[in-house]
Amino acid sequence: MAKKGGFGKFIKFVFKFIFFVIFILIAAYAGFVYAQFTLERDYFEIKIPINQNFTVDLDQDVDFPIETQVAFPLEQNIDINESVPIMANIPIYTIVKVPIELPTGIVYVDVPINTSVPVNVKVPISKTIRISKTIQVPIKSVFKIHIKKDIIIPINTEVATKIPIPKISKT
Repeated sequence: MAKKGGFGKFIKFVFKFIFFVIFILIAAYAGFVYAQFTLERDYFEIKIPINQNFTVDLDQDVDFPIETQVAFPLEQNIDINESVPIMANIPIYTIVKVPIELPTGIVYVDVPINTSVPVNVKVPISKTIRISKTIQVPIKSVFKIHIKKDIIIPINTEVATKIPIPKISKT
């Protein structure tokens, strides 16, 4: 057995709903007409506040190029203890005045000498050499660094805009 008045209540609800929708449409149209006639502008100004965080998930390799000069101090003592062999022939080209004693007296005679003298010797060297200098070393390289981080960017701003209102005739 059906409930009494069930269909009637439904029809009543449908009519109330239709009147409500018509009321909303009339109110919206009235607001539109009000904006056209009283504001006398062809746009609405709207400001929308935005206040939220924007998260960037960073998980990648980042290249960092480096180009610089580095001062490198060099402080060093170098000990040298060696024997240096010298093997050479020393040429001798000269004229020597040789005195010759004669019964009449001493006479000097020129005697040419054309020879070479062989030299075969080891010369010992024992020395400490001090090096004290700053050297400029150029560095030019690219370093890869892996970055894994969530970067949170706060956004706190206000967006202002103008929304155009379509024109209607005032007749």
